[in-house]
Amino acid sequence: MRAWRILARILHLVRVRFTKYLESDLHIPSRAIGIVALVLLLAACGRNTDKTPVGASAIPAAPSPNEAARGAATEISAIPDDCNQKVDASAAARILGVADARENVYLGHTTQSPDRMDVLQCGFSEATPRANAPLLKYIVYTPIADDVPTVYSTLLQHSAMQSFDTHLGAGSSGWVGPTASGRFQAYINFMTASNVFTVEVGGLPSADAAKSAALKLAASL
Repeated sequence: MRAWRILARILHLVRVRFTKYLESDLHIPSRAIGIVALVLLLAACGRNTDKTPVGASAIPAAPSPNEAARGAATEISAIPDDCNQKVDASAAARILGVADARENVYLGHTTQSPDRMDVLQCGFSEATPRANAPLLKYIVYTPIADDVPTVYSTLLQHSAMQSFDTHLGAGSSGWVGPTASGRFQAYINFMTASNVFTVEVGGLPSADAAKSAALKLAASL
């Protein structure tokens, strides 16, 4: 655009300076002079259409699919992993009584009702391809203070399983029982002044092992 303005200004000056001369000596009407000037301007602009205007930056090329995927992976890896703040892979291995554990896919925080309550879901399992390997999961709900009892009361109750004492926080319940594979699982719901928690462990060899792992996990939160 800057080049066009410069050319238009030059042609305007030419027209002003020589209009009287052309009209008086060569008898060329001013309208014809204007047409000639317009033709010259359009021709000059046409020669510059394939060039990037002065001071303008070129449009960057779109990233390739591989570059876009690498960028997305970098953004995901940059999300702080809040699941590791309380229980990391080594702590999960100790709770489950296994040599090594690995974290499940981390999805970060979500929100849900009431009042856009923050929800964090975390999970770890034994680092093995073996089916029915020991695992643990927990969910941390952070409602406003007035909603804590309500959220706690709406948690799933595993009434078909055997209950056990937990004595956690301001209120808690625990259940344990076998699975179809013959291994054992346990659940604990509990609340504090500011949070509500659900805890799950599975793939353990006995009811006592499942209860012990669930209590250790709850105590770590």
